Amino acid sequence: MLCCSLPAGAGGRSVEVVEALLLGAALRDASVLPRLLLETTRSGCTALHFACWTGNEAVVGCLLEAATSVSCEGALVNLADGNGQSALHYAARQGSEQHAAVIKVLLATPGINANARNKGNLSALELAEAYGKDSAAKVLGDLAMTGTVVLDAVRWRSRAQKKGTKAAAAATARGGESRADGGDSGATSPTSEPFESASAGEASRSELQRQVHEREIEALKASHADSLRENDAAISELRAEAQARRQQALEAEAERQVAEMERNMGPQPSEEEVAWLLGLTERLKER
Repeated sequence: MLCCSLPAGAGGRSVEVVEALLLGAALRDASVLPRLLLETTRSGCTALHFACWTGNEAVVGCLLEAATSVSCEGALVNLADGNGQSALHYAARQGSEQHAAVIKVLLATPGINANARNKGNLSALELAEAYGKDSAAKVLGDLAMTGTVVLDAVRWRSRAQKKGTKAAAAATARGGESRADGGDSGATSPTSEPFESASAGEASRSELQRQVHEREIEALKASHADSLRENDAAISELRAEAQARRQQALEAEAERQVAEMERNMGPQPSEEEVAWLLGLTERLKER
């Protein structure tokens, strides 16, 4: 499996290993290449998922280039694991500067669905924000703002405007308080505004994390309810099948017993013979 050949870290000779495997497969049989690229683990992860998780930009580029050569880049970059998370989700969840570079490579791939949501109903941008991955969130948000990629652009602009409005209102309130105290409005501490912005950001992040956890819990509850319904349906079907088999067995046993009784009784007289015997019995009684 291709993903098993990737080293645990982002560095090393991983790109050389991947290139050698892909080249070998292409030389043997080019039709094998798409299956190799889209091959997944039991949890639904491809080699691209692992490369995005480790932030290995070189391997990500190599895999996408190979996928483009066989026209499966869209299927590869959008393929979701068992939790509904694409390679973009993996890079956004890690969210370092290294992963931000990987995100740019992914978003440049034709056919990518940047708005894809996982089973927790979170996009890659929302996932990065929920886990406080500012580098990843900035890349995703900036591309949405510039229109380079359609990525919840309206929602992102609205959020940015709300943050700007709150910051301006806070600054105005601080200036009013300073003037009311007879001081200079510009005499506030240079560290106060960043501190308040950070506090507001932490509060917003905590709220988003709470919402993420609630969505994950709801998704688990829904999945559990679906499993219970499926189990109930399967049990009902097995019971009905068992009942049908018991009925068939009873009918077969009844037929067997009737046949055995007929064999034991021997040949039965016909209706004419029965009538003749009855007549003979009546005549004998008359005598």
